This record gives sequence, structure tokens and C-alpha cells, in this order.
Amino acid sequence: MVIESEPPCTTKKSVNTAAVWGSISTGIGHSQHEELMGVLNVPAMTFRTFRKKTSTVKKVWEEILNDDMKAAGIEEKRVAIEKGNLMPDDTPYITVIVDGGWSKRTYGHGYDASSGVAVIIGAETKKPLFLGACFTTKRIFHQNHMNVLRTLVDHRQLWSKTS
Repeated sequence: MVIESEPPCTTKKSVNTAAVWGSISTGIGHSQHEELMGVLNVPAMTFRTFRKKTSTVKKVWEEILNDDMKAAGIEEKRVAIEKGNLMPDDTPYITVIVDGGWSKRTYGHGYDASSGVAVIIGAETKKPLFLGACFTTKRIFHQNHMNVLRTLVDHRQLWSKTS
């Protein structure tokens, strides 16, 4: 017989996974993780293990982000339909807020940083519909986020000429 004081957890994380999750959440890498574990007198995981667990955690975060963005898109579409924001052919349209950034290195170097970010937020729900990172190759890092939007929005030409 087993008596538990808490309900069983359906998604148990190993100590290493939890440590990497916390490290990434606070913006530290393996070196800082080693320092923290040293202060606590706890053996730190190897760089290889840390990197492997980081990959696992990032996949979980990406799945959650994709699910959240898809749900936000569906919610934006529902709100648009409720408010009557429809094209003449009854295609719902939404208003979005777009922002992005590409930092400059200003401390004596003549080049830009190697990456930038972009986000599209639904104006009604204030929830992210797209999040992407761009590298110097100007390619979107997570193209699958756009695929999520494509499944939610009928991409018909909404204008006859540029503004």
C-alpha cells in the first residue's frame, strides 16, 4: 500500500531536466550552472548532459508555444467573427501588432549582431500569434510558426493594390 500526500504528477521531470529548465528560465548557461551547483556543494552535470537536456526542454517549450499561438489565432478569429470583422466574401480579418528588432553592436565593432527577433500579437487578445528569430542569413528560424498561422487564416489577396 502506498499513501501519498500529493496527487501523482503526470509529467515527472528528472532533477537534471528541472535544473536545466531553471537555468534556461533565468538566462544562465552551463558555466553559471556549474558555479551555482559548486556553491550548493552539489555535483553539476557534464556539458554534454546539459546540452542534451537543453534540447529536450526547448522542444517542450516549442510545443507549448505552438499550441498557445494556434489557440490565440483561433480566439482572434472567433472575436473577429463576433465583431463582424468580415471581408465581403465572409473571410474574417484580424488586427495585429507587429514588432521586431535587430541589435547593433556599438562597442567598437563595425558589424551587426548575428540575430534578430520578430513577434506578431493579436490586437484583441494581446496574445502572440507568431514568434520568430532571424539570423544573418535572413531566414526565419522557426518557419513552422508561419504554418500555424496559415492553417488559421485564408490567405486570399485582401487588397487590389499597395497602400
